[in-house]
Amino acid sequence: MPGSGCGNTAQETTLPYPHYKLTNRGIFYPNINERQFAVTALTNPEFSSQISQKVVETLNLSGSDYEIIEIDPDFADTAEFCQKYGYPLENSGNTIIVASKKDPVQYSACLVKATDRLDVNNTVRKLMGVRKLSFATREQTMVLTGMEIGGVTPFALPENLPVYVDQKVMGLEYVILGSGVRSSKVKASPEILMKSPNIQLISGLSLISS
Repeated sequence: MPGSGCGNTAQETTLPYPHYKLTNRGIFYPNINERQFAVTALTNPEFSSQISQKVVETLNLSGSDYEIIEIDPDFADTAEFCQKYGYPLENSGNTIIVASKKDPVQYSACLVKATDRLDVNNTVRKLMGVRKLSFATREQTMVLTGMEIGGVTPFALPENLPVYVDQKVMGLEYVILGSGVRSSKVKASPEILMKSPNIQLISGLSLISS
């Protein structure tokens, strides 16, 4: 399904829980157990639908062309997706949420080519200004973004979340990215990434996988 920049972005979407709201600044929620939030969200299809809608609204506002590829959620992980649907791994990107290990926890989102490894312990650590960090857990990712691992996208993330994009991604003819949910992917020119204000291009964000 091709898309282009049209339509109005809803400033606030009520989620299917009392006092949960998805806004342009991300998900706002009370102080609850992360696992409880993740389990509740994953078992409510309306939640995923609203996350997907928010991503599409953001893509439309970019004014760039894109395609939504509907897929089987069981094949959402990058390698499995590429094998089943015939897309080259070299044109796929992984959006990874990284978290500091000490409180208060700091987060960033990092986009690298699927053929490369994120340089967590060197480049990302320096960018975030922390001593120790790791990949965010499934629960942390859900609470921060509303997205399940396998569907995380650089679009429609909280405005105050740094998004680091490996410079090498920009050299691709097109890139396959998450759509916010595991049931689809986004195919677009990497230039669409530069329409998001919180994205920073970083040289040396990744290491070549051995």
